[in-house]
Amino acid sequence: MLGILINIYMSILNGGVSLFLYFKRLSFAVVKISDMVKLIALGVIASFINFTSMAQVSAGADFALPNWDGASIGYGVSAGYEVDAGDNLGVTGQVGYLVMGVDDAFFSNYAMIPIQLGAKYYLDEKSNGLYGHAQAGIHAMSITTPEIVIPGFGLVDDIVIPETTTSDSNVSFAVGAGYAVNESVDVSVRYNVITYDGGSNNYIGVRAGYTLGGSK
Repeated sequence: MLGILINIYMSILNGGVSLFLYFKRLSFAVVKISDMVKLIALGVIASFINFTSMAQVSAGADFALPNWDGASIGYGVSAGYEVDAGDNLGVTGQVGYLVMGVDDAFFSNYAMIPIQLGAKYYLDEKSNGLYGHAQAGIHAMSITTPEIVIPGFGLVDDIVIPETTTSDSNVSFAVGAGYAVNESVDVSVRYNVITYDGGSNNYIGVRAGYTLGGSK
């Protein structure tokens, strides 16, 4: 009986040692993987810093004039960057947030987040004078309809349609022109087209931008 207990104890002990060594190796592997992830993250951050140091970063005030029912003049803000791609050419990126006015009681909130990449071509020297601008990307939409109560007039219970918010993302593109007053101040107008199944909506966007810094 004593021999059996000793064998059981030794088996448990050996199993515990093996389990400890396994988790030790696993912990070492996790640490190595964690270090790799940190190195990759640092590399991405360094690349991003290097990239933005070569770019002109701007902030802007935006206005939108839509052509579809249920929305009216919108306003918002945007951030953009531009990377020099030649004497008269710049590669651009822009993300914004627009709150549309609602002229239909059916909507209580209508917002858009445009995210677009594009290119600028300056007719004169870089960051000065007139330029053409083409962009493509997506518009993320968020539309909220208010709660609707249909009265039953005491004959039946009121029918309540709850407030709902729907979100969608649609491919979009834009063409426009602008004028760089100087290396800091920029004003532009563009014609945006937002596509969806079976058709499209469009709006005219106006942006007044100010360059915060970066290579010029």
